[in-house]
Amino acid sequence: MKKLLAVILSVIMVFSFAACAGKSANNEGESQTEETTTIRIGAMAGPTAMGMVKLRKDSENGNTKNTYAFEDFATDASAFVTPLATGEIDIAAVPSNLAANIYNKTEGKVQVVAVNTLGVLNLVERGNTVNSISDLKGKTIYATGMGAVPEYTIRYILSGNGLDADKDVNIVWCSDTTEALSKLKSEDGAIAVLPQPFVTAASAQISGLRVVMDLNEAWEKINNNSKIVTGVIVVRKEFAEKYPEQLKKFIDEYNESVAYTSSNVDETAQLIAEYGVVASAAIAKKALPKCHIVCYINNNMRSALEGFLQVLYDQNPKSVGGSMPKMISIMNINKKILNVIYKVLAVMLALILWEIAALKIDSPILLVTPVQVLGRLFTIWNEPGFAGTVWFTMYHIVGGFLAGLLCGIICAVLAYICKPVEYILWPWMVTIKAVPVASFVVICLIWFTAKNLSVFIAFLIVVPVIYQNTLTGLRSTDKGIREMQMYFIFLGFAEYVILSCHSFHLILYQQEELLLVWLGKQEWQQRLSECPKVLLDKCFICRKYILIRMICWRGRL
Repeated sequence: MKKLLAVILSVIMVFSFAACAGKSANNEGESQTEETTTIRIGAMAGPTAMGMVKLRKDSENGNTKNTYAFEDFATDASAFVTPLATGEIDIAAVPSNLAANIYNKTEGKVQVVAVNTLGVLNLVERGNTVNSISDLKGKTIYATGMGAVPEYTIRYILSGNGLDADKDVNIVWCSDTTEALSKLKSEDGAIAVLPQPFVTAASAQISGLRVVMDLNEAWEKINNNSKIVTGVIVVRKEFAEKYPEQLKKFIDEYNESVAYTSSNVDETAQLIAEYGVVASAAIAKKALPKCHIVCYINNNMRSALEGFLQVLYDQNPKSVGGSMPKMISIMNINKKILNVIYKVLAVMLALILWEIAALKIDSPILLVTPVQVLGRLFTIWNEPGFAGTVWFTMYHIVGGFLAGLLCGIICAVLAYICKPVEYILWPWMVTIKAVPVASFVVICLIWFTAKNLSVFIAFLIVVPVIYQNTLTGLRSTDKGIREMQMYFIFLGFAEYVILSCHSFHLILYQQEELLLVWLGKQEWQQRLSECPKVLLDKCFICRKYILIRMICWRGRL
């Protein structure tokens, strides 16, 4: 009876906590929805705006939960950079690489909340000689978007299929799609990479034009962990933090708009033409299924976008603003509070299941209850020497961790500097990482005393992790930063030399005052102006630093 009562009381306690937590979360959500605002939305004309037209129409008809104010669909994506930075626009549909650039320019003032358009590039041919990427070897390809996403996408796909974009194919970069279309019209067998909906428009104008491949397919054959991400939805971070409930409603309504776009092509095409996203409803109708309008959020968004931006960054860091952005926002209202609640409930549930299992088995030898464990802990804690044993173990573990940290960093630096060292260390690091640590315990007991076992085990756990992470970090560091470090190292050496020269001249001046009253000072000033000349041309930071130092040195004279 007592056992049954204990179980019932535990269950009641869990549900009480859950009820309180749910009430707290609901109250917080209600308080957040008390304050509302008109959401100002901008989008670029083209595929990135196609999924938004139904939402805009519903907003105009008063059929939305939020109040929206849509800006005219822009033809230039850069038009949203300043409005997002200044707060004139709250949410915008923009190209993915532009979102990364805005994030870096504004120092993290925007977040991506959804992927709304996948790749829109198509490989087309006015002929029938190309059926795969490998067939492009030795061919001339007309394309647009040099120095932008289309170029990096094409180069990545060619490289993934064993082709060198600079040697195996001849890519002719056109200024715009109009020039590329003229090449297709004038040349039999011409090949081009063009985006939708221009491909659909070109197919209506050029006879014999054939879509060879959707480049999304080619991309996913190489990298199925990511996708070509053409457009994303970004939101100002300040807005997201202030109006989380409204932001969630927007995502829900936008998702419904995208679903409508997919299932009602004819009606959506009319709206696309009405708002000037595409010039013709007929073209919009044909192009819409090929534009890959989606609404990816949370994990789907993360896996698609992060891999794509990494490909762009690896080819040209400037394409994403100079550094990989951390701009992905997981849409989860009150997520911090809810995460804590879920973790607490999970722990309590585990304890209850443990208690039930122990009571069911009813054998302390096989399984004790959590209450018995807690009681035993209090008992042995008061025993003499227990606390000292715990601190002794912690001391050894920290020592092993520090030793592993130092060893891992040193090995990683050596492997980065010298490639043969990496090859030598590779089998050792792989073995240590792959073999369970418990397998080393018996051997370690033979090699070491039981007192030092914790040191060695901690060392083995830490070394491969620190080594791999440090080596990866060194390889991913921007070249310019590494050069800057070398400049500052050289700068410190130069400062030492200059100060030594300064001391020499001061001594000489004191000893031979009559000879160096004028000549020595003039010579010293000349040395000050000439000594850092090599460094002055290297970087702006070095220049400022040296100028400040020169002022100090001249003041000492």
